[in-house]
Amino acid sequence: MGRRTTQNTERLVRLGKLLQEIEELTREHSLYMRGGPPWTADSEGCILECDIYSNELPEFAKANGLIEILPASDVLDVVENARLQKPSVSDGELVEALSHYYSRDAFIDLGLK
Repeated sequence: MGRRTTQNTERLVRLGKLLQEIEELTREHSLYMRGGPPWTADSEGCILECDIYSNELPEFAKANGLIEILPASDVLDVVENARLQKPSVSDGELVEALSHYYSRDAFIDLGLK
């Protein structure tokens, strides 16, 4: 589909862009941001490799005041679910879907008929 991976960028990118470009990741990656919702498509985040057996933050996350939001596999599931409901899902809708999942541990219903 032409999407590029956003894993291990070690740079902050727009959340909308990150969600549109996310691809298959291993379980050793997580989404990091400066805090929880509310988020917008312009909020910044990154996907970083993490040690799943440790509570230690990756160095880039520590240096930039980031916290772990969700495992990348969960983020990918949220994006795939939204795309199943609406193939041309917007950045804003993906951010809304992520916020819903983060807050409720459930996929959003985009309400399409």
